[in-house]
Amino acid sequence: MAQNQLIRSVHFLDRYIYRVWGRYKNYRSFSFESFAIAFLSIVLAALVRVFLSPFFGEEATFNIFIASVLISAWLGGFHSGLLAVALAVVAETFIFLKEPDGTFVSEPSLLIPLIIFMAVGFLMTTLITALIQTRRRMEFLTKNLKAGQEHLDIVNRHIRSILESINDGFAAFDRQWRFVYVNPRIEELFGVRWKELLGKNIWEKFPGFVNSVLREKCFLAVEKGEPLRFEYYSLELKKWFLLHAYPGKDGLSLFFDDITDIKDRERRKDEFVSVASHELKTPVTSTKLFAQMLRDRFVEEGDEEAAKSLEKMDEQLDKLAKLILTLLDVSKMYGGKLNFKKKKFSLSLLASEAVSDMKYTEKGREIKIFSREDDIEVFADRDRILQVINNLLTNALKYSAFDKDVSVSVSSEGDFARVAVKDQGIGVPKEKMEIIFEKFFQINDSEKREHSGLGLGLYISKEIIEQHGGKMWLESEEGKGSTFYFTVPFSQ
Repeated sequence: MAQNQLIRSVHFLDRYIYRVWGRYKNYRSFSFESFAIAFLSIVLAALVRVFLSPFFGEEATFNIFIASVLISAWLGGFHSGLLAVALAVVAETFIFLKEPDGTFVSEPSLLIPLIIFMAVGFLMTTLITALIQTRRRMEFLTKNLKAGQEHLDIVNRHIRSILESINDGFAAFDRQWRFVYVNPRIEELFGVRWKELLGKNIWEKFPGFVNSVLREKCFLAVEKGEPLRFEYYSLELKKWFLLHAYPGKDGLSLFFDDITDIKDRERRKDEFVSVASHELKTPVTSTKLFAQMLRDRFVEEGDEEAAKSLEKMDEQLDKLAKLILTLLDVSKMYGGKLNFKKKKFSLSLLASEAVSDMKYTEKGREIKIFSREDDIEVFADRDRILQVINNLLTNALKYSAFDKDVSVSVSSEGDFARVAVKDQGIGVPKEKMEIIFEKFFQINDSEKREHSGLGLGLYISKEIIEQHGGKMWLESEEGKGSTFYFTVPFSQ
C-alpha cells in the first residue's frame, strides 16, 4: 500500500514537472544516454557504499548517493535525476537494508532517512534541471541579443556611412531640441565642430534661429507629426537652405540642403529677365506700331497679300508683347512691386467677358459659362483677376482636344467667391500636382508634343490670387481632364 502511494506521488510530481518544463526537449524525452548516466552513477556510488560500509555500519545514511543524483541530473536531465533517486533507493533497500533471512529492516530510524533522501533527491533534481534550463535560456537569449546587436551595429554603420557621404547636412534632435547626431556636412555649413554641438540646445547654440521660420516650421512639424519641406534664409549664417523636417517619437530629424548658389543664380537670372523685358518692351511696341501703319497703307493701295503678311506679323508681335509682360510680372513679384488697384466689381460679368473674348480668338471652340447667382461682386484688381481667368482658359483650351468642351463656373463659398475652370483634356499626373504651380513647369500631352509658352502662367496666377487673400488649387485625373479653382474675397 505504501509502495503504491509512493509510486503515485512520483508520477504526480513527474507530470507536474512535465507541465512546467514540458516545452523543453530534454524534459520530454528520456534517451538511452540519460538511463546510462543514472545507472552508472548509482553503480559507482553503490560500490563506494560497499567499500565504506565497514566504516559506517548498517545505519549508514544515503549521503553517498547524493553525488550520483547530482551528476545524473546535471548530465542527463530531469528524468535521469529521478531515475538515479529511484535506483539509489532500490540499491540501499535491497543491498544494505535486507536481513540475511530475506526480510527488510523495518526500524523507523532506517526508514526515515530513506524518505528524506527521496524528498531531497527529487528537490535537488528539480532545482538542478531548472538551473540548467535557466542557464541554457540565458545563453540562448544572450546569443540572440548578441546577434541582434551585431545586426543593429551593421545597420547603424550603413546609416552612418550614408549620412556622412550625402551632400545634405543632417542633424537629429531629441525632445528637448538637443543635438544627438550631426554629420560632417553640418560642421561645414555651421562652421562648428560636432563636439561643440552634441548635447547642446539648438535655440541656445544659435540664438538667431529663435525668432525665425526655421523654429516655427520645426515646432509645426512636431505638433502635426508630419514631414515638412520649406526654404529658409539664415541671417546668422548668410545662407539659403531647403529644409526637410521629419518628426519622430524621439525628436526631429532635419536635412539641410544649401541652395545659396541656386538662389544667387535665380536672382541674377531674374535681374537679367527684368532688364531684358524692359529693354524689349519699347522696340516691340514701336515695331508693332510701324507694322500696323504699313498694313493700313498696303490695304489702301490694294496689296492684299502684303497686308495679310503684316497682319500675321502683328499677331506674332502681340504674342511677343504678352511674353514680355509675363516676364515683367515675374520680375515685379520678386521685387515686391506687383501693385494692385482693388475695387468692387462683378466677378460673374468679368467671367462672361473673358469667355466671350476667348470665343472670338479661339473660333470654333465651345466654352460654357455657369453662374449659380446672378451677380457676385468681389473686391479685387479687375485686370489681374481677368489675367488669371484668361490664363486658366488658355491652358484649358491648349491641353484639350478641339472637339472637347471647356466650362467656367462662378459661385459663392463662405466669405469668398469661387471660380472653376474645367476641361476634358490630358489631365495632370498625381506626382506632378504639387509642382504644377512652380515656375517654368509644363505638362506634355500623351503624344509627347510640347506646348508653347514659358510655363509661368500658373505661377503668376497663383501669386496674384494669394496676394488677394485667396487660394488656388486643382483637381485632376490623368486622361480625363482637370478643374482649376481659385477664390477671391467679397470684401477688403
